[in-house]
Formats: sequence, C-alpha cells, structure tokens
Amino acid sequence: MNNQFHNITLAEMTFFLEPKGFTQIEVERTYEIVFAKRVDVKGHQLSLRVFTGIDAGTDESRECGADAVRVMLFTRTEQGTILRVCGCGRVNRIKTWKKNLGKRLRDFAMLFPGHTCPSCSAIMRRVEGKFGTFWGCTNYPKCRHTLNEE
Repeated sequence: MNNQFHNITLAEMTFFLEPKGFTQIEVERTYEIVFAKRVDVKGHQLSLRVFTGIDAGTDESRECGADAVRVMLFTRTEQGTILRVCGCGRVNRIKTWKKNLGKRLRDFAMLFPGHTCPSCSAIMRRVEGKFGTFWGCTNYPKCRHTLNEE
C-alpha cells in the first residue's frame, strides 16, 4: 500500500463528491474548500461537510503534512447558530483517498453518537468543559440539559 502524499485537485474532489449530492459552500474563516449536503440522521436534519484540505487560492491540496481531509456533522440551533456535532474521522491525502473518503461518507451515520435531549428533543453534542467532557443540548441557553460522558 502506498502511503505517500497525493496532491488532490479541486477538479478531482468535485468529480468525486458532486455525484454523491455534495455542493461546494463557503464557510467563514475557512481558507480551504468545503463541500456539504443535508442528511437526515435519526430524525434530525444535519449538514455533512467535507473539509478538503484544498486551498481556495490554488485549487490544490495544501502541502504534505499541513492537514488531512475531514468529515464532520453540523446542526443549526433554533437561534441560527451552526454547531459541530461530531467529527467522523480524517482521511489522509494518499493514493487511496477516494476509497477511504467513500468509506467515511458511507459510515458517518454509524459514527454519530445520536444523543437526543430528554428535555427538548434537540441533538446533543460533546462539550469539553472546565470540569471534564459532557453532552450538552444544542438549544443552550434555552435548554440547559446535560448528560455525563459515557
């Protein structure tokens, strides 16, 4: 297996993701190209995003070691804030990136923890607090329900 760095171009990524229903989006304060699509996970509408590691200025991968392709799930709160729910694993930019990214995209629903707030039924997300990790309601501060880390 060849684990050497492979430069991924915007054209390659677009050709791979568009048939799967992804479209390119702009994300504030992000210098890389991001693709997204809406997904339903356990009754919740989420945004599945692929952070490509492709520099928006050059349309090619950042240099070797700069970072990898990342797959993440996001939700929008009642207040309109977009929150990261979970990360579904990184994909190294190597020759087998298409196969590896395809697997991440197929398996994302199984990786989603799926905690629903017992108080308001919103999605809960993992929060790193000053006293440790816990699950917090995405409707915070309207709903302050938490669960202990499992």
